[in-house]
Amino acid sequence: MTTRISFGTDGWRGILARDFTFDNVALVARAVAGYIRTHGLAERGVVVGYDNRFLSDQLAENVAGVFTARGIPVYLTARATPTPVTAFAIKEHRAGGAVMLTASHNPPEYNGFKFIPEYAGPALPHITREIEENIRRLQEAEKTAGEGGAISWGDFAREEAVEWPAGEGTAG
Repeated sequence: MTTRISFGTDGWRGILARDFTFDNVALVARAVAGYIRTHGLAERGVVVGYDNRFLSDQLAENVAGVFTARGIPVYLTARATPTPVTAFAIKEHRAGGAVMLTASHNPPEYNGFKFIPEYAGPALPHITREIEENIRRLQEAEKTAGEGGAISWGDFAREEAVEWPAGEGTAG
């Protein structure tokens, strides 16, 4: 099932392991990378910060990997960092923007993905709409990518006696 991902007043929020998953976070990061590249900001790099919520550090590393795989340098914070510090790092590094993994004031089962543009302020609606459109295109491409494929099921284990030395194979 495709998760509907949309940006609210300050990013995308979701419940961990339900809709805020590693795959969906990577999808949003790919959409942001598209925005960064389209606007000629890729060579400036992106700051990636995170708070101390469950899995935020690992999600941040995942996001950093998405950017670097697309040739966008990353300034990854070394530890949990407040959002204003991450935003300030954009100016400090002359970066093309930042991603902050935080759900802010939401309950602990939530996490969030905030994009902070190169001017180090909140992403304006025209920016978040462009990122959301990138998300839709990526989701549509993923849906159609597997069309025409087939899966063949088979029982490859046979009920024949085979002599095999103990400790040199898979038991179980």
